[in-house]
Amino acid sequence: MFVLGGLGIILLDLGLDRNRDKSVKLFFVSVGIASVVIAYVMSMLFIRIKIPNYLK
Repeated sequence: MFVLGGLGIILLDLGLDRNRDKSVKLFFVSVGIASVVIAYVMSMLFIRIKIPNYLK
């Protein structure tokens, strides 16, 4: 989960490169955002399974 989030942040950083094509930048940004969101949701799901009634 944490590796997926880290890769998402790296892809977001690669999406800021000015020398890349616009479609490649859009791909990096979209996959990066999706990776960070999936990692966050999976981490929260894991915590809710391990610690019942967390953040309720």
